[in-house]
Amino acid sequence: MIRKYIYLVLLITTLPINAAGAVLCIESKPICDKIEKANQGNASAQFNLGLMYEYGKGVRQSLADAKNILD
Repeated sequence: MIRKYIYLVLLITTLPINAAGAVLCIESKPICDKIEKANQGNASAQFNLGLMYEYGKGVRQSLADAKNILD
């Protein structure tokens, strides 16, 4: 249990954070822009980002992330 707690603390404290307190995107600029638009509710960006995660185009392939975005 203590290992999980230490791991979580290390993970949180090493995330890149900007002055506004938001976690910075570590992907390429076009992908960061698409992620930002998807987070703002842009349906087209959400769909495209979901497909990118499903097929691993420009991001690491993750069917779980694709499902979360597309649902």
